[in-house]
Amino acid sequence: MKTFVLTLALCVLTVGLCVAAEKPTQLYQEALRLQREGKPAEATEMLWRIVNEHGEDSLVPYALLQIGKISETDLGDYDTAVSIYQRIVAESSAAGALRRAKARLRTLEHERRSGDVPLRAYHQVLRDYQRLGSDEALRRMKDLVAKHADFGELDKALLWIGDEHLRRDDFAAATEWFGILRDKFPQSRSALLATFRIATAWLEAGELDAAEAEFRRLAEFTAIEPRAPQLVEAHLAMVHRFRQWRALYQLSLLIAVGMLVVWLVGTRWPAVTAKHVMGGLVDAAPVALVAAAGSVWLASINAPQWKEVAWAGAALAVGAGLNHLFVATRGLSRRGKAIWLALMFITALSFVYAVYYQTDMINQMYHSIEYEARYMMSNSG
Repeated sequence: MKTFVLTLALCVLTVGLCVAAEKPTQLYQEALRLQREGKPAEATEMLWRIVNEHGEDSLVPYALLQIGKISETDLGDYDTAVSIYQRIVAESSAAGALRRAKARLRTLEHERRSGDVPLRAYHQVLRDYQRLGSDEALRRMKDLVAKHADFGELDKALLWIGDEHLRRDDFAAATEWFGILRDKFPQSRSALLATFRIATAWLEAGELDAAEAEFRRLAEFTAIEPRAPQLVEAHLAMVHRFRQWRALYQLSLLIAVGMLVVWLVGTRWPAVTAKHVMGGLVDAAPVALVAAAGSVWLASINAPQWKEVAWAGAALAVGAGLNHLFVATRGLSRRGKAIWLALMFITALSFVYAVYYQTDMINQMYHSIEYEARYMMSNSG
């Protein structure tokens, strides 16, 4: 009996120790959740519990760092943020927390030269964007830029305004604000990102010469971005590929249109009979059914390409019917039919490529550029 009691007590003690060891991590995760839910005060309270109740835990410096971040970005309490970062620098030996605290102290010192008001307004727009909506957020950010010309985060505010105009598909306004940014801060990382945004926007619009010119301008930022020459080379090669694909697309359209002319002009229409028409419908039906099934399936998963698949399938079905009428009324030899079959195969491939070019190919290539832009942003410091 004593052995059982001792074993039970040991188990309870072990479980208690495990729970206690996990508690700071649990508190930290709960604090992050509260912050994501827009409850910065509750999140800060949870983080202070880690600091006050688990003062020797290795998570304490990072809890303090998160308190400083919340104070700075969510609460607009920059004095508290500075004092927290200074405490980390004075007391912590955790290299990661120490490095980040020093970086934030340097940034805050720079940002606060014009006082807390513009900095608080800037963070409020970013924090409350969903509630404010695009129009009001833009108005507030532009008002901030106009009133505080010496604002420490002015370059980032200008970049945000240009990006927001891009999100609204207002390319002219976006380039105007990006231009202001590049004039005021010609050798800043924000200007580098603005140049990249303009280049990719031109590329998305199909203006390859303008996109190439902007990509070449990236070389001007070698002093702040050592990878700039490689970025220029990689994206000029991408523009070159776009040109090749566009030329192939134009050739594909030419082949498809040429074949349509051959069908319409070459078919002996007076010789067409009801039997020929039925044969054309039989040839067209499988293509139409496959395209219809594909478009219905794409529509069911809310894929935007369903319309393109539908009209492309309809065009191919019409082509199959016209081709049947052409072959049936021309009386081609066996060799002629073989050659004609090869031509039809080339035409079908050309048409499919043209449709693909207009939908997935461009989207996929542009997304690869967007990925590069996000990578650059994540390393913007």
